[in-house]
Amino acid sequence: MFFSHSHSHHHSFDLREWWSKKVHHIVAGKAVTLPEVVSYPIGVTLTNIQTIEPLKLPFAGNMAFAMVWNYFDGACSLLNGMDLLFDETDYRKIKYLKAALNILSGMQSFIFTYNPPLAAAAGISVLSLAGPVFAFSMLCDLINSAIDFYYPAKELKFKGWLNERIKEVNYLSKRMLKRHVQIFEIETSDKADTEKYKTKIVKIQNKINTFVERRNLLLQDIAVRSRVYLDRFCEGKSHALPEIDQKTTCLKFSIYDGNITLDINGPPSKEDILRNAEIEKQLRKNFKKHRLDLIMKGLSFSGMVLLAVSPFVGPAAPFLAIPGLVIVTCVAGYYIYVHWDEIKHFAKKIKQQVSITTHSLFHKDHNEIAHNHESGKMMLNHAFKI
Repeated sequence: MFFSHSHSHHHSFDLREWWSKKVHHIVAGKAVTLPEVVSYPIGVTLTNIQTIEPLKLPFAGNMAFAMVWNYFDGACSLLNGMDLLFDETDYRKIKYLKAALNILSGMQSFIFTYNPPLAAAAGISVLSLAGPVFAFSMLCDLINSAIDFYYPAKELKFKGWLNERIKEVNYLSKRMLKRHVQIFEIETSDKADTEKYKTKIVKIQNKINTFVERRNLLLQDIAVRSRVYLDRFCEGKSHALPEIDQKTTCLKFSIYDGNITLDINGPPSKEDILRNAEIEKQLRKNFKKHRLDLIMKGLSFSGMVLLAVSPFVGPAAPFLAIPGLVIVTCVAGYYIYVHWDEIKHFAKKIKQQVSITTHSLFHKDHNEIAHNHESGKMMLNHAFKI
């Protein structure tokens, strides 16, 4: 039944495939970190500068600043959302909710940041919408951060970690099966011998090999940690299949691929204990990282809400704006600290690009002068000959 697909599928455009080949390596990670590395610290710094009366921007400058900040963040959110939709490495279905939140965040940034008709209908300045729009983006970030924190918190406990690794193993097995189906369809088509499809088969097989390698590492860790867990808490009693004996099973899980067998019985070796300790250390580190990120996202959201609401409360505005500005400044400082190496790398790349551009322009001008000089000499020589 798996092999009943029409061969015409070869010719259809696979958006997921195109994205993974052409866009993923550019977007992955960068769409998340760029706002923290670039726009947030710069935006907060400029907002602080606006509090100094002689340095205040005129209305047009303020509007341009708000639009650039919101549009840049909106573009990053949209790209990150699309990348999550097409990401084949993430086995969790919650990624679709995260993708939807990112896309919603990006779309509302472009729709509402500069919307004169809506501002006129609400009887407010067009600039007043930019703050609430950014605050909503921070809310979406906060929800996504809470989702990202949930899994490291769950995985601190062995059974939570095991549950996630089994899901990942089963996901990889299904991806492998899908790729094998693709190879079968190509091999049974009338174009199997063409160079193009031979190359495609090799690429698909390489993906399968990557999945196999990742799955084998996961299975190895599952076996190691299961032996340690059983030795500590269950006196070595276990079952790989829950339907055999659900009442007396201490550790139970079901693997999608029936050909996989795991040796989880017997006492753990010294290497098992060391590997288990290494994994536990990494899990604790990951938990702390996401916990701090969640706290910072929460602070960022609360600070941006205070700043967004302040223009609407009249004389009470400073009582909201000042604490809001202090909070977001602290968050910006945290982002600069965390991403300092990336900021230095980013600044270095800009400096190199400016240097290359300046150098090429200088040499272009120099070459033009030299060319004009030679042309002038030739014209003079020609004139004297005449």
